Amino acid sequence: MLRKQQNITIIFLLLFFLLLVLDHFHSKNHQGLQIKIQEHDEHEEGSSPCGM
Repeated sequence: MLRKQQNITIIFLLLFFLLLVLDHFHSKNHQGLQIKIQEHDEHEEGSSPCGM
């Protein structure tokens, strides 16, 4: 009984840390995109090569 509970605990912790790492990278990528969008919005009119 104790062995089974120990296995479940280990699996739960592994999944928890996996989701934590995935969330960290997702948040980091999302923050990088927000910075790029913000920098693009700060261009003066006519100075951007795309004309925006």
